[in-house]
Amino acid sequence: MKLDSYGITETNCKLENQTFKIQASPIAFEILSSKLYANPVLAVVRELLTNAYDSHKLANNLETPISVHFPDYTDTSFRIRDYGTGLSKEDVLEMYTTFFSSTKSDTNDFTGCFGLGSKTPFSYSSMFTVNSYFNGIKYCFAAVKQSGYPHIYSVSEEPTDEPNGLEVSIPTECDNSFFQNADSYLRFMPEIVITSNKAINQLKPLHVMGNILLYKGKQESYGYINKLYIKQGQNIYTVEAFTMFSSTKFISKLLKKQTIVIEVPIGTLDITPSRESLSQEENNRLKVIDIID
Repeated sequence: MKLDSYGITETNCKLENQTFKIQASPIAFEILSSKLYANPVLAVVRELLTNAYDSHKLANNLETPISVHFPDYTDTSFRIRDYGTGLSKEDVLEMYTTFFSSTKSDTNDFTGCFGLGSKTPFSYSSMFTVNSYFNGIKYCFAAVKQSGYPHIYSVSEEPTDEPNGLEVSIPTECDNSFFQNADSYLRFMPEIVITSNKAINQLKPLHVMGNILLYKGKQESYGYINKLYIKQGQNIYTVEAFTMFSSTKFISKLLKKQTIVIEVPIGTLDITPSRESLSQEENNRLKVIDIID
């Protein structure tokens, strides 16, 4: 997603100045991983699935399901294997060690943009593994947090007949919250095709009217009851905080019986760096209100 609205202001002023810096420290990495997300498990699920979907899109391979393994008693890891482009050894080492570096920040073809999503496993665990299948070679890596600093180690590489793609695996204690959060997140994401060891319920809309999708209301088991959402790319946001500023009489009438999802193109609205909510800046608020109206 393009980050034009996050652009810098340049000046020709020749006054003495000092450029601000970010010092690499355990507290800085803690803020950018564990402290960034209100729901770390949902963040891991959302960011890894979004990255997998973007990779499938880049590889023109959206029909192939993303393989997901949810923790169970025989295998307690949460694991996502995509069949996208894969990454070279050099690209893995660069991507996982550079915060705020993204190849997607100058295009609205993909959801990613901040260069933070690949590091979300650190918000849940102090270690995870990455296997990259790239042009006939399987590269294995271990990402580990030591003394507060994240490191990634190249463990092995070997020939493989596996198709290109990336596999990320996170150890858990048979944590059912990964399945619950994925079940919740994927309910409005029919475009993300997955195959998994547990059945996920991806809902079909009752009616589609352009970019407005109406779903059956009162689905308590999915965590929503007749709510209004905006969907941008592979992210969905509740917009109840904005509705008080818009002409909601018609919407309120619809919400008595349905859940409403309004789809907008990627890049339409600004989001917070955690990707958990829409930006509350005034210009963004006005855009949301206009979309709702």
